[in-house]
This record gives sequence, structure tokens and C-alpha cells, in this order.
Amino acid sequence: MQPTAVTPESRPGLLPRSGACAAPLPGWHAAQVIMLGGYTEEQPPVAAAAAGRSGPSAAQPSVLPAAAAAAAAAAAAPAAGSTPAPAPSPSPAPPPPPRRAPTMEAWTYANSGEGGGGGSWSRVEYAPGPVPQPRLTAAAAVVGGGLWLVGGWDPSAPPDPVNPGAAFLNDVWRLDLKTWAWAQVEVLPEPGGEPLPRISRFAMTPLPPAAAAAAAATAAASSGSSSSCCGSLLIHTHRCDDSVMVLDCFEGSSGGQDGGEEQQQQQRPRATLRRVPVRGAASDPHSPPSRGLHSLTLAAAAGAPGSGSGAPGSAAAASALYVYGGAPQSGSMYGDLWRLDLGSAAGGGWSWQQLDPAGTAPHARCSHVAGAASVGAGAGAATAAGATAAAATAAGRYLLVAGGSYYSQPGRLQPLDDVAVYDTQTNTWVEVEVEGEVRPSPRNAAVMAPLPPAAATVTAAAGGAGVTAATTNRFLLHAGWRPFVETYNDSYIVTLSGV
Repeated sequence: MQPTAVTPESRPGLLPRSGACAAPLPGWHAAQVIMLGGYTEEQPPVAAAAAGRSGPSAAQPSVLPAAAAAAAAAAAAPAAGSTPAPAPSPSPAPPPPPRRAPTMEAWTYANSGEGGGGGSWSRVEYAPGPVPQPRLTAAAAVVGGGLWLVGGWDPSAPPDPVNPGAAFLNDVWRLDLKTWAWAQVEVLPEPGGEPLPRISRFAMTPLPPAAAAAAAATAAASSGSSSSCCGSLLIHTHRCDDSVMVLDCFEGSSGGQDGGEEQQQQQRPRATLRRVPVRGAASDPHSPPSRGLHSLTLAAAAGAPGSGSGAPGSAAAASALYVYGGAPQSGSMYGDLWRLDLGSAAGGGWSWQQLDPAGTAPHARCSHVAGAASVGAGAGAATAAGATAAAATAAGRYLLVAGGSYYSQPGRLQPLDDVAVYDTQTNTWVEVEVEGEVRPSPRNAAVMAPLPPAAATVTAAAGGAGVTAATTNRFLLHAGWRPFVETYNDSYIVTLSGV
């Protein structure tokens, strides 16, 4: 693995942050990655810090009575013929703490196309209109022509005595990637189902095309809607045991605002929330134990065609979802690895399998970042002519895990700077060597998103699908924090090669 630092000059105005979310942008977009939300940290101006070290001002009166002040002055005066003692230096006041606050600003990263550390960050200027409240530990993904934002936590929300959990959010928003306009999404539970709970520290990923198509058919049948589902998101929270949540997304129709109420309703983005039953391959445990701050990654299924395994199979069975690590409500971090095999998305066909990989397992962790990569011919095949075919056959063969933290002792988080790679086709943790002159410092709560391979360009000629886990071995890693010590603002291009 080779990390390359992105030059600091590429991010003017971008504050250090942790707990943000990020997603790769479609191939037609000028940028490759979008990041939004998080907990920012801003150092106070130097002038304010200097003022804090200047000691009492002239406007602050003495608290000594006049007689006591005169006696103190006499005692401090040097004796006749003696050398005056130097005045003691005032002890410096501690620097003021940094300002920390949640945000809802968004930034895009555009790669220079030259490899190395080229590229730059630009702040998104939202269109006039409603904007989601600030949040961190949310999740976002591109579905159709928009970025869908789900849940999160707003520590700046005012206390609500009626609903103490109001700082944890259950709203869904869609950001139009062409106009930068936000629209709140109406989320309807399936018939007899429950509304979206308040969630944060969860994991979410778009379903692969085959599973999403089946999910779309199921969603249309259950909702009776004539609108077209543009894709589906799988959500995994600490409440998921024998089922997972699926959010079927409807972008709404285009048109003006002059129609009636029913027409305007059809123009708004909507979503249907379903719970899909999931069976376990074993009776105990039959599913991942309750957790948050874990990763959920779409990668190649075992024996997937196009993954380099040489095994036969269909495109529908080419990918699976991998849950790794995370934190329980209390106790030590998890280091287990689970695979969710996607059969029939109509329900009952999905199954959990706890994996027991060969090789040296990485340290247990939470708040890490993860992605799926192809290496060698698979990564170089993401040309305009081949991107669609690659996306249709298999996701990346290798699961890449970086950073995170664990409890080195009760209540003390120890950040990590290691990298672990899991081979989905051999069920093995592969040893990797970090090369290069620089490497990210230990951190958790960073963001990581795939970038196009350096030797390939994905264009609208490939259907505008953009970069996917099937086509890349390069990732953008940004920000994060060393718990209770420092928040970061650095960026790295991480390249996986030679596995």
C-alpha cells in the first residue's frame, strides 16, 4: 500500500474535522468525492491567544487595601546599595481551547488526473432553500442523480425534556448534484412497518445493481407507486438482528411548481423503508452481535466471476456485503468479520456468514474506514468501454481496512495507523507493507472514498456510472482525530498494489 500526501495548499478554508461522511461522485461530475458534515475544530485567532497571556489589564483594580499595598511596595524595594532583582516573568496563561462545532457544510475533491498528491478541495455553495441541520456520524451515498443523507447526531441541538434523544436524527435528505439544492425526503414505512428510528454511528451502502433491481420491484409492488425506484440503500444498525433495513429511493418527477398538490407531491423525493429478513448460516451466533461505528463494504462474493478466482457464477451473485469491527454498547471493540450473501432481495434470501479467515487477524477496532479494491488487471480495466461491464460482474476482490481505535485500557481510546487487507477469494488476511515517505498518523473517525485508477478514465460514455468498488485501487483518505488530543485536516491518496 502506498499513501501519498495531498499538498496543504489544496484545501484553503477547510477546517479540521472528524465524524464526517463521504461518497464517490458519478463519472459525469467534475469532482470525484464529496464530503459533508462532521465535527469541526478551529483554533482561536493568535490575537485572542496573545490577549489571554497578557495578564491583568489596567482596568482591573487592585484588591489590596492602601496600607497593605504600601507595605508590600516597601518590602519589595531593594536595600540601599544593592542590585535590584529582576522582575519575575509572568506565567503564561494556557492557550484558549479550540472552538468545536458540528457542521453541515459540504466539500468536493477534484483529482488533478496527474497521480501523486495532485487535487484540490472546494466548498459547495448550496442553492437557496432548506438545508439539513448540522450533524456528524451520519451516512451518505449517491443514488440516481442525488446524494442521499441519512440520520446522524447533532450535539448542538437544544435539550428536549419531552424527547431526550432528539439530538439523534431520523431524517433523510437528497442533495441534487447539479443544482446543489437540498430537499427533505418523505420516508414511508412499508405497510404495517415502523418509521425510520433515530440512528447514528450506523453503516450504510448502496445495494449492487442486481439486488437493487429486485428491491425496486418489491418496493413498487408494496407501495403501489408508478414512480421508478432509482436505487436502494442498505442500513445496518445496532438494532439489526434477524433483519436489515432497506431504503428504496424515488427521486420524484421533474417539472415546475405550478401543478396541484398531488403533482407537487410526485415531484418531491420519497423513500420507502422496508425490513428484509436475514437468516443465519449458523444457529449461534446467527448474525453479527449488536454494534455501531463499524464498516459495511460492498466487495466480491466468494467465488465471484471477474474477481480473479476463476470460479463460475452469475452477475447477480458477484458481490456481497462485509461487516467488520465496531463497538458494542459497552465492552471491548469487535474484530470479527461477517459476510452478508445477497440472494433474492424479495425477502428471505439473504444470509449471514461469520468468517474465520486464515492469516494474522488485525487488531479489533471501531471508527475505522474501509473500501473494496481491485489490483492489477482488474483495476486497470476501468476504461470508458469496460467500466459498465466491470461494475456488472464483480465488486473489488480485496477489503481494505485502515485506522480506527480500540480501548488500550478502560475508557482510554488508542488510535491505530495500520492497514489490513482481506482477500475475499481465499478467505485470508493478507500481510501488506506500507511504502512511501509519508503515512497517515494514528486516527479514527476519518473518511475514505474511492478514486478513479490513475491509468484509467471513466467517462459518460460508460453510462455515467463513475468509479465503483469494481474498478479502483485508489482511495482518498481525509481528516479524523487522535481521541481527545488532535483533530486532523490532512489528505492522502492511498493506492493498493502488488497484493
